[in-house]
Amino acid sequence: MRARLSFRHGVHPPEHKELTAGVPVRRMPYPDEIVLPLRQHTGKPAKPLVEPGDRVERGDKIGEADG
Repeated sequence: MRARLSFRHGVHPPEHKELTAGVPVRRMPYPDEIVLPLRQHTGKPAKPLVEPGDRVERGDKIGEADG
């Protein structure tokens, strides 16, 4: 009989939480450029609503489902 292939009880890598314990959370600045793929799985990609090089602001809709 063939053995079942699975991760029994999940994977638990060392967390090293002591490296950041007690360190406050910081806000990071927004980058000047973001590359955001509209195809993220085997299904139909999102329909782009902007062109490459267009300037968009935070909150602008850049794509919509096309499937």
